[in-house]
Amino acid sequence: MGSMSPTRPAPGAPEPDRKPPRTPGGRWLPLRRRGLSLLLGTSVAVAYSLLTELAFRANWAGALLAVLSLGFLAVMPMAIGVLTVVVADAEARRSWPYAIFAGWPACFILAMLTIVLSLDAAICLVMALPILLVSASLGGFIARAILGSRPSGPVYAVALLPLFLPYLVTPIERQIAPATSVRQVRNTIVIAAPRAVVWENVVRVPTIGDNEWHTGWTTLAGLPAPREAALSGSGVGAVRDASFADGLTFTERITAWDEGRHLRFTIAVDRTRPVPKPFGAIGGPNFAVNYGDYTLEDGPDGTTLLILESQERVTTHFNAYAAWWTDRIMSDLQGRILSVVRARSEGAAH
Repeated sequence: MGSMSPTRPAPGAPEPDRKPPRTPGGRWLPLRRRGLSLLLGTSVAVAYSLLTELAFRANWAGALLAVLSLGFLAVMPMAIGVLTVVVADAEARRSWPYAIFAGWPACFILAMLTIVLSLDAAICLVMALPILLVSASLGGFIARAILGSRPSGPVYAVALLPLFLPYLVTPIERQIAPATSVRQVRNTIVIAAPRAVVWENVVRVPTIGDNEWHTGWTTLAGLPAPREAALSGSGVGAVRDASFADGLTFTERITAWDEGRHLRFTIAVDRTRPVPKPFGAIGGPNFAVNYGDYTLEDGPDGTTLLILESQERVTTHFNAYAAWWTDRIMSDLQGRILSVVRARSEGAAH
């Protein structure tokens, strides 16, 4: 009897399925490698972005570099996206989803660290975060396109060029004068109370209790709640001191006064008291609130139509984006103030 030999398939028969040899770690190995790549890329990107932010704020950078710039808000996150792809393993570099989203954790961590270090208010980071994320995705996309197939040393050098772009773009940007945009924000509310009652709750605002001020998205993002508006005198030239929860105070000088019908006042930060960050920038070169304006009109059945309007100045290299946020922040703040006036006026009238 001959020796045993493996059975061979008949001519023309399909080959039997052969499973590839199992590698250590099995099917979890690619995910583990992807996770390690993301961890390494995020760590390197966060370190780079913090060093860049500190460099932009340092005295040695002078007036050439500033955090409030396209170079920092748009170009620096692009470098974050590039870094997360460059330091990744070969398999992760070939993944388009990885390249597009790998920079996002670093952007979120950078935002959280900035809040913890009290370098900016949370609301500023909320405004900047969409730009950071989109730019990081663009950087990852570019790096994937360059490094997707067998990168060489020179190719890596080209891919790393975005790391230096913030330091090249921002000085050029600083030489270009930003445009100015003047914005009007208007809110209206119908109050079931006579004009005289509403007027008294407009010109003077006693302390607003926590139960009167409902938390909204701007409050959660870092905008403090208003507390009171104390009026000294009456008529044109009188002054209101409007204070907020964190100690921020505005000096509001009356420029128009039509008893029971119309009130207009300029708005300026009171700099004789400590000004919390970043509200010291109000009235500066990039943003100012020019005036606030109340108009009271008679409505049907003894009601009053109360209109609150404000005018803001935005001066940046990205006015369309910045103004989109300032419009909504001011509108949210105005709407909540009007709600307090309505509740108080209707309570007094009834």
